[in-house]
Amino acid sequence: MEPEVFFAILLSSVGIIVWILKAVEQRHMRDKFKELLNESYSKYGLHKLENLIREGWRPKKGLEKAYYLMGLGKWETLAKMGSVALDPLILATYSEDKKKQSNAIKALGELGDARAIGRLMDFVSLGDYDLRKESTESLVKIGSPAVAPLIDRLRYEGHEAHVWELVRERAAWALGEIGDIRATESLIETLRDKYVDVVNESVRALGKIGWKPQNDIDKLSYLLLKKEFESIDFSDISTVELIINAFEDKGTWIRERAAEAIMNYWKPNIKHEWAVDRLIHVLQNNTTSIRVKEAALWALGEIRSNKPVSALITCIENHEGDRVVGLAAAEALGKIKDEKAIWYLVSKIDAYRKRYSEEGPFEITGNYYPIIDIIIKIGEPAVEPLNHFLRDTNNTKKWLYAEKALRIITGLEERPYFLLF
Repeated sequence: MEPEVFFAILLSSVGIIVWILKAVEQRHMRDKFKELLNESYSKYGLHKLENLIREGWRPKKGLEKAYYLMGLGKWETLAKMGSVALDPLILATYSEDKKKQSNAIKALGELGDARAIGRLMDFVSLGDYDLRKESTESLVKIGSPAVAPLIDRLRYEGHEAHVWELVRERAAWALGEIGDIRATESLIETLRDKYVDVVNESVRALGKIGWKPQNDIDKLSYLLLKKEFESIDFSDISTVELIINAFEDKGTWIRERAAEAIMNYWKPNIKHEWAVDRLIHVLQNNTTSIRVKEAALWALGEIRSNKPVSALITCIENHEGDRVVGLAAAEALGKIKDEKAIWYLVSKIDAYRKRYSEEGPFEITGNYYPIIDIIIKIGEPAVEPLNHFLRDTNNTKKWLYAEKALRIITGLEERPYFLLF
């Protein structure tokens, strides 16, 4: 055989062998890729993809290229490839690398494919703070198709209470950003959620959607939650009545904001005696919060009707040792200056003692009796009860405090009423 022919046959054989090897390798890669697709929604699929790339896999087009680019972390390119990039990006969210998860979540948002909603909702419910935030941002980019599942998350109750708040808060935020009116009814319901951040986001979301309250109660609740107290007409009796009624609203934060509004913006007086029965009812409700009771007590003191005296005395007895509700009730009694109230307060001179050790206008160290301060503010009507108390008490310390209060009321002493022991 001629050498030229031999070498031609040899080269041809080598070419055939190389072609066969490449064909075998390509078939091997395709088989590996099929295995990858069978694991496309788990971290094991990621491991198979890493092995493929390590073995030299270099696809040129289609789905294979999308997986290849995902393996290389080409997130921006993937987001521009359209629907073919969906599955590779979803696979990337199963990574144990948080940065890769984050990049994939953001790319899914840019992709805008509604089929990604289910996976993104997983992160809304179960992800950490950052991934939950990024997932809701991606859902906003997907838009209207995400509204229904986000509404469902407004009612989310998982295994851990602190997670409920975060999930509902982010769902309310996303619904506000999407701005779809279908979310209105559910967002109105969450205005009475027990978590303040959820309530605040729901208020903001309703504003973004453009919701307008349809009745006086909803309008007032909305203003209270937005803390737009200046927009409320406190001179209007019907409005104030609605605010007092809001003390027993189902919404925790409507109740709390109503209390804040009453204490800081209302100027009650004897003309508002119509409110006394309603305020007494608030006090007698065992579910009323401390803040709301404090507001009701403040209002009763400012109205200065003697009608609630018995209820206030009962309140003090039921909250003995409570330096918020008990003292607020005592202060209300002091403002009313009813005879029965004064005699009762004098009998409670030793109530609500507190140890002080601090520097203020004066350096106080000793037993401080706050009821004395209330009695001093009552002034002249407290003189007879104090004299009676001084005659009857055998307790030296109580006697000294009562005597000090009497001196200040009668003008025999200008100094503060505390004593050091």
